[in-house]
Amino acid sequence: EVYRGLDEAYAAAENVIPTQFKNYENSTRDEYFMVRNNFYFLFDIADRMKKEFYRSEGVIRNSFQNSAKDVEGDLCVTQIERWNLVVRTPQNVLQYEHNFPDVVFNIKEIELLLKADIYDIVNKFLDEFYRRRELGQYSMIKLTGQSCKIDIFREALKEFIPGKSIEFKQQKKEQSKTDLMDLKLTCVRGAIQYVNARKMGYTDVALHYSVPAIPYSISGYTHENEEKMLIYSLDRTQTFGYLSRHCNLRQLELFLKDGRGNLKYRYIYVCNEMDYRDTTYDKILDQFPVYASYFVQDDFDNIRENEVKFFIFAAEEQWGFVVLPVRRVNDILQLGKEAFYAFENDSWEMDFFDGTK
Repeated sequence: EVYRGLDEAYAAAENVIPTQFKNYENSTRDEYFMVRNNFYFLFDIADRMKKEFYRSEGVIRNSFQNSAKDVEGDLCVTQIERWNLVVRTPQNVLQYEHNFPDVVFNIKEIELLLKADIYDIVNKFLDEFYRRRELGQYSMIKLTGQSCKIDIFREALKEFIPGKSIEFKQQKKEQSKTDLMDLKLTCVRGAIQYVNARKMGYTDVALHYSVPAIPYSISGYTHENEEKMLIYSLDRTQTFGYLSRHCNLRQLELFLKDGRGNLKYRYIYVCNEMDYRDTTYDKILDQFPVYASYFVQDDFDNIRENEVKFFIFAAEEQWGFVVLPVRRVNDILQLGKEAFYAFENDSWEMDFFDGTK
């Protein structure tokens, strides 16, 4: 809702300056690369403008030119060798525009656009620790990145951390690249120290895994053609279910939906007769101890003759779910092939570098 007006304005601008090059994959080669050029050109100059805004104090406005100029009051000019933007003419033809636009960008307007996003990031990161009153257990939390230099970023932190506890160190221009990388390498060094401490016996750590809150739901259709929810979105207690079908079934179709119920992807589990092996309930527990908590003996005992049950549950250590079929043939339980499916894949997940976001 906060960004509705911006989304509408962006859609209008997209008609004139196209950037969503993924939508041009079936167009001509020239059109595809012209739109792709727009995306990366605008992305690059926007990043350079952001750095100019937060590198220099007192700079409120920014414009682009092909000649370097000193800061004039609150106006900074970002030098670009050549303006190379593609626009759509009223005749629906894409053509290059090389004249620099007479547009001045204001940092205050940009911060209004960033404010909600930055608060959302900080809230997702710290809110759970804050509500559980765990922030006091940490002696230091290091944050790195250009966004941390933005005042509204630090203002958002104050909701969770007392202002006096927030230290902000501006990097000097003359600092070497090695010094600038120190903060970024903190997590890597910490991981190395942890591994070495485990090897040398300096620490004893118990790792506990828990199923994450899944933002998707998984469903399928029963033999009565009724949709059944198997994994519920954002519900840690509903991450397991099963579907019963006739054992002659050759493929099972499962549906992944987002939190609003929109269909995102269809999964196909192929049933191969050669994959089934005779088994028992105890053997299944021994073979899949990590899933033992999901299995109840009654769920196996009540499998009828020529019926196959597909057990579907969220994987504990991977971002996806597992399908495990069990059927009864000639009064003998048979176990099918276990299959893992990722919640997200390249065919539908959002890509921030294809121009569509």
